[in-house]
Order: sequence, then C-alpha cells, then structure tokens
Amino acid sequence: MSTTLTQLPVDDILAIRRICEDEWTRVILKADWDGMVSLLTDDVVFLPPDLPILRGKEAVRVWLDAFPPIKAFKGKEEHTEGRGDLAWSRGTFEITVEPDPGSLVTMKGKWTVTLRKQSDGRWLVASDTWNTDHPLSAA
Repeated sequence: MSTTLTQLPVDDILAIRRICEDEWTRVILKADWDGMVSLLTDDVVFLPPDLPILRGKEAVRVWLDAFPPIKAFKGKEEHTEGRGDLAWSRGTFEITVEPDPGSLVTMKGKWTVTLRKQSDGRWLVASDTWNTDHPLSAA
C-alpha cells in the first residue's frame, strides 16, 4: 500500500512560517506568555531538553513563568510540509538568557513542531521539541 501526500498550499506554509518565526520570536522577546499560549492547542505537548514532558497549556504556562529572562532570541524556520490539517516544521534557534543577574548564557540549537489547522483556519502548535547543538556556555 502506498500513500500520496498532497503538499500544503503556499498560504498555509507562509502562515506556519509566520507562527514559527515571527510570532514565536515576538512573544519570546517580550516574555508574552499569554501570547505564546495562544499559539498552542489546548492539548499541546512540550518536550524541553533535560525535563519531563509538559502536557497542556497550563503546564507550559507554569514552565514559561519560571523561565530565566531572555536577552536575545532568533528563530528560523527551515522546512515545513504536511497535508490537510496536519503539518510539521523544523528549524534552528539561538537564545541568550540571564539565569543569574549579570550571567548570560547563549544556546544554539534546533527545533521541530507539529501543527494542527483549526476549524477557523488558524494553525496552532500541537507539539514542540528542541535541543541544543552544544553544551551551555557563557555569552
């Protein structure tokens, strides 16, 4: 048996790119965690490095509230594909955080997300996983 997947329309790919690059960057740089949660499905699953799985918006929000101050962030979507109301995207990031006053840590890494198209046409992140390319280092 074989399955032929229909590539997503260009408008959907562009909408996903806006979420994964523009919106994600905007909310992260502002520490707008309400904005971040609005980009997620109710049953979202976050898979952060070195931590247990986070299930649901509430668990993600609690985790975000405890995240160290973010001093810089860049994210880049590199590939998106899917079919119908399901898509997956991957890319890279660089983030600098301040875990302790005056102590900056920069991380570079990669991410992958799964998105589901909602009945209103919006794409929301259903799962997100990421990890770093190297051990943490001072900026």
